[in-house]
Amino acid sequence: MPALRVLSVLILAVVLAAPADAAGAERARLAWSAAGADVDLHVFDGHGHRAWYRDPDGIPDAALSRDVTRGPGEEVLSDARAPSARRLAFGACYYASHDAGPAPAVTVSLTLTDAGGGRRVVEETLAAPGAHALLDAGGGVADAAIAAGGWCDVPGKDAPPSREASAPRAGALARRFRPRLYFDSSERWRPLAATALLGERVGARPAHAVCRPARPLSERPDRCAPGTSAPVVGPASLRAADRDDAVLDLGADGRTTPPRRARSPDPACAGVLHDCDAGPAAGIHHRVVRSGGYLLLDYWLLYRYSDAPYSVAGLPGPGRLLDTDHEGDWEGVAVAVPADDPDPRTFDWVAYAAHAGPPRRYLRAALSCDGDVSAGSCADPGALRPHVYVAAGTHASYPMRCRDRGVAAFGLPGAGRTVGRYVLGCRQRGGGGPLPAGLLPEGGHDGARRWGADDDPAALRPLALDDGFTNWSGRWGLPGATRSPARQWDARARASGPAAASGPTAASARSSAMAGDATTCADWLGEQVAVAVCDERVLQAAFAAGTLGRPGAVTLAGGTGRPSASAPGIAQLGGGPLAAGERVTVLGAPEPGSVLVARALGDAGASEVVVPLGEVAPGGPVTVRAADDAPASLFVRDGAGRTLPAVATARGPRPPRRLTVRRRGAAVRVSLRAAAARTIVELRDGTGAALRLRRLRTRPGRRATVRMPLPRRARTVAAASARGGITSAAVVRRIGGRR
Repeated sequence: MPALRVLSVLILAVVLAAPADAAGAERARLAWSAAGADVDLHVFDGHGHRAWYRDPDGIPDAALSRDVTRGPGEEVLSDARAPSARRLAFGACYYASHDAGPAPAVTVSLTLTDAGGGRRVVEETLAAPGAHALLDAGGGVADAAIAAGGWCDVPGKDAPPSREASAPRAGALARRFRPRLYFDSSERWRPLAATALLGERVGARPAHAVCRPARPLSERPDRCAPGTSAPVVGPASLRAADRDDAVLDLGADGRTTPPRRARSPDPACAGVLHDCDAGPAAGIHHRVVRSGGYLLLDYWLLYRYSDAPYSVAGLPGPGRLLDTDHEGDWEGVAVAVPADDPDPRTFDWVAYAAHAGPPRRYLRAALSCDGDVSAGSCADPGALRPHVYVAAGTHASYPMRCRDRGVAAFGLPGAGRTVGRYVLGCRQRGGGGPLPAGLLPEGGHDGARRWGADDDPAALRPLALDDGFTNWSGRWGLPGATRSPARQWDARARASGPAAASGPTAASARSSAMAGDATTCADWLGEQVAVAVCDERVLQAAFAAGTLGRPGAVTLAGGTGRPSASAPGIAQLGGGPLAAGERVTVLGAPEPGSVLVARALGDAGASEVVVPLGEVAPGGPVTVRAADDAPASLFVRDGAGRTLPAVATARGPRPPRRLTVRRRGAAVRVSLRAAAARTIVELRDGTGAALRLRRLRTRPGRRATVRMPLPRRARTVAAASARGGITSAAVVRRIGGRR
């Protein structure tokens, strides 16, 4: 059964169709009428995913509505897949009653809607806080653990105090394993201490304010409502405005600050960078929390501004998630050490937080450490400080460099024509699962500049729920995209009990998305993984026992320079997708429930396969080969030479053909033969940075022409096909003629 569960996870994750609409179809509506009652809807898909108040987007392509903490109320689960026919299980948890007096019994009503629009209603009475009911098992989706109801957490049953490490030990561990930060050569901002940012002044006046937005946060407001601003003089000002609709107005100008003006007011920080690279304003925040068999050293980085290199809200499918420019940006990375080791001398794995999907976990031997930038340098048993390569503008965290925002990041040759270069730069993976819907754009992270405060002990600052900012209810800047750290690791860190205030002024410490008490194969399939072999049953047992530092039964041998890491239940080969012609060997004996995931990237785009290894013929190792076609096909063979069938495959679109570019005065005329229904055309400067971007609706095989204003710095035109959120490699031409 574990093998079947793993395979079903992987098969489900390859559904690449874009949702029919942004909201999706309603699948379930939980309603209750008791005043003051806090009831939560929990939804399970049977593949290790759960949507609930702490993780409303926990199920891929589904979303849970806003948490209602005081009844009467409703909570709704919407499914973006069309048709919405997948099996889901639904449970109700009576979290608390916030009215004075004894907590009443609560009758809940769950309305379920099937793919054909039919409805049925299930009712249940929950006697008191802590009571729960599995209202619909989803036709077998709910296993024994779900049926037992351990998912219903109530006040007093939240994470116990022992979940957080003691302050002295937490500080010592955070100092020992503090990651080294390496920034892209084009990055302008640096991590700030929250207290320093909130205390900034311009002359005698506070530099920032807190306000109410002029429009609902769901509409990405770019202005404050008139007459609602109050100056910010430190964390105390946030405490005074501790409400869900509060927004930190960086610059106190009443509107979204443009990137060029998002600078430190300190004259000493003036220059190429927008913030000081070191000094008293620099900061990296931390906490330490128990996660399975590990202590997770959870580091949080605050940036003044998130300036995504590409705001491509019009891209199909998950591309719309990339419209990420905003004031205030909390990012993170987490380092895991065995919880039962009183004095750990190295770590076992690291979780890197990107913008799309959950954090990606990498074993230690796949990473670089302690100033040695070569991939795999963390394999040294004494490795302490893993490297974090920060993406330009977005500040997402990655384990390896992406040079020059091009294909060199994936180990591909750069000789000859530049047709292999990505039209949208470096990539991140979208959504969850091993084959999510797309390789999405990302800022370059060449690691050219090490953070100036990396070795400054004063820059390391603990997070505390009572410090005024960690648990603040509002948003860190217009248009309201970023929540406080506690609101990210617990979407509703709040007071509980009959005397609780309406605003969340206290909270129990809970684990973040990085610190879940379980793990799946999908967690270990980040952007830099070329091939992975995973047995989810063995992986989860090792995670719970804190033994992922031990060698696993399978290792992966690849090309020169590719780091390989192995642990019980998981083996990773790094260095990014395989290039055409590369070969990888699977050494050892895979467990019966093991699954192999492989990725390749050719001049015409990407391809991926998922292959079960349960019936591998004995007598030799399994091999993975990336063919020379375009996109590069992947073949997996066992020791007997048999080609193993894939249970899932995905291939990106081919690039457009016959790209011609003609200058027409202050404009440029671009003509091409389309290969997909969507084509992206981009004007670049001499360094390859994007200046303008147009998205075209095209017909495959037909000629398409577009006229674009020509910026003075434009030197080249790049064009790529897009399908289902995946873009092809680019065709690049110099302005003025074909190349």
